[in-house]
Amino acid sequence: MLDEDGNPVGPNEEGYLGGSRLLAAMMRTIYGDPDRYVSQYWTRFPGIYMTGDSAKRDEDGYVWVIGRVDDVIKVSGYRLGTAKSKAHWLAIPRYRRQR
Repeated sequence: MLDEDGNPVGPNEEGYLGGSRLLAAMMRTIYGDPDRYVSQYWTRFPGIYMTGDSAKRDEDGYVWVIGRVDDVIKVSGYRLGTAKSKAHWLAIPRYRRQR
């Protein structure tokens, strides 16, 4: 887990989840857009694959995944932005916020 500057965080401190040891799933690409794959997962901290999740390691060494660092939800392999979902629901009169 790394902080905003790429430094390791201490026990029970939240940071960006990533790693430099490659697994087979990390060596793939985004179909039809290999440049986006590199910019999305490999450029924030050079040489470190970033998962897009935040996490912390407790004093016993266990990793706790906190959640996404962006506003994206993945459902059945589709990435959904929360802003797009919110706009959809607010377009339905009975779900609009009451003022």
